[in-house]
Amino acid sequence: MRFTFGTILGENLSLDDTDPADSKFLLLSDEYYNTDLETKHVLESEVPHVRRGYGGVALPVVLSHNTPNNTMPLVWAEVPGGAGKPSMRPLFRRRQRYA
Repeated sequence: MRFTFGTILGENLSLDDTDPADSKFLLLSDEYYNTDLETKHVLESEVPHVRRGYGGVALPVVLSHNTPNNTMPLVWAEVPGGAGKPSMRPLFRRRQRYA
């Protein structure tokens, strides 16, 4: 059996608070985060929110077939606003695989 790949992503791909190039985007993402994204699966994980994507990974990745849930939610989230929470409209849609 032979495995192939299209792209190998670097080890330091995640966004980082200490990097000035990333910090403004991370602050913007925090400002517009909506807690309605926190499903039962998220709440059961080690990081009980998706402010920086599932597991707090903070990936800046969009794939041709879907947007990973560990990508920053400012990129993929779609939730209505209300009750003091911001609405979120995706730049790239994400197909939810489970509720």
